[in-house]
Formats: sequence, structure tokens, C-alpha cells
Amino acid sequence: MKKPSQTNFYRDKKVLIDIKDLDYCFDDLQVLKNINLKIFEKEFLSIVGPSGCGKTTLLKIMAGLIDSKSGNVERNIFDIAYMPQKGALFEWKTLISNLALPLIVKGEEKKQAYQKARNFLEDFNLEKFENYYPSQLSGGMKQRGAFLRTMITGSELILLDEPFASVDEINRRKLQLWLIELLRRYSKTVVLVTHDIEEAILLSDRIVIMSDKPSKIIETINVDIPKPRSLESLTDPRFSTLEKKIYELLGSSF
Repeated sequence: MKKPSQTNFYRDKKVLIDIKDLDYCFDDLQVLKNINLKIFEKEFLSIVGPSGCGKTTLLKIMAGLIDSKSGNVERNIFDIAYMPQKGALFEWKTLISNLALPLIVKGEEKKQAYQKARNFLEDFNLEKFENYYPSQLSGGMKQRGAFLRTMITGSELILLDEPFASVDEINRRKLQLWLIELLRRYSKTVVLVTHDIEEAILLSDRIVIMSDKPSKIIETINVDIPKPRSLESLTDPRFSTLEKKIYELLGSSF
């Protein structure tokens, strides 16, 4: 039986965000040029490109934190969660207080918000640390806590800006594998900005390659490596082929 193409796979999927002919300028500097991109439900999409090319700007436009000014951004989803590059927890609050905060802000009663936060702790391997302050947590724990605070409100779409950039290589790999397992249990749509090509391939259904400023989309690549992925996926010949192709595309953008 012929395997369905990736194009056919997305044909019946709901489009959560539809970006058309987007340009963005900061003062006299054009940052984004003619961006056309659809974000589909239940997909994991990564955005890679040279440092400073406008990946974070694009993510903030998706979140509605920046006005697109030129072009059209259609959001077919009400609730979008955004985790900035430094998704720091508030140092003066315990972990459980940090986690309950967005629920309280949305109007939930304090007792209910705290209980809902506690219900997630085990899945995030944080059940023993609810009364710890961020300074008492490891880097990996802080990132798991920040990610939990981002998704705890139940948002279907999660936007992540280099969430693992601040941790060492060993913990970054552990967090990537943890995220794979987590998304098997919690079905979410994720858009990830990353400089890590291996990370993008390991996690993603599609990868958007962006050029240097004024940044445009060079190519969108489908990652046709079977899921769920693991460390063994890194040795799949398709993995190294994709990695080589992405580096070549990024090299041509300078």
C-alpha cells in the first residue's frame, strides 16, 4: 500500500494560524519578508535560522504580542501559550505558587488552582519539589517547571522560544526525550524556535528554514522519521541526511 504523502496528511487538518504575505520592519530595518506559513493542529513545527534573523519576532507575532503591521495573521484559536527564551520562574515564589499563578490570573480560586497544579507534578517529575524555591532547583527542573507553567492553562497551541538553550548538553537531551514522552500523553500543537538542528529533527513533524535578514522562508522540510522517536532515531540514515540538507540550506542563506 502506498504511503500517504505529507501533503495529504495535512490536507484535512485544522489550520490554527495562517500567516500570509507577512513583512515586519523594526524602525528602518526589515526583519521579516513575505512570510507565508500555516500551523496545523497537533503538529510539532520547528523554526531554525541564523542568529538574529527574526525567529523570535515571528513567534511573538504568532502569539499576538507584536502587531504584524503588514500582511495577514489569521488565528483560528483563542488560547495560545507562549514560553519566552528565558522562561524564568519567579524567584520569590515556591514552585507550586509559580505553577498556580496563571490559573489564578485567569480567574480560578486559589485552592482549586493549587490542586490543579499538583495534579501535573508527577508527569513533570516534580512531585517532591512543590515547596522548593527556584534557587533550590536544578536547571532541568526549572525548565520543566517553566514548561508546565506555560501549558497548565490548557492551551492547545504552545509557542516555545529555545526552551532548552540555557541547560547543558546532557540535560538538554534528557529534556528533549522527556518532551517527546510528555507530548504522547498531552496532545498539543507546538511551535519551537531553536538553533539546535538535531533537536529540531528529533522533535518535529516539519522544520521551517529561515534566511538571514531580511528573513524569508527558504524551505519547509517534512521529517519522515517514524514517531515516537528516541536516541536510536539519531542513528537513522534519514536523520543524518536531513541534518546535512538543513546545514546546506542555512549555509546558502549567508
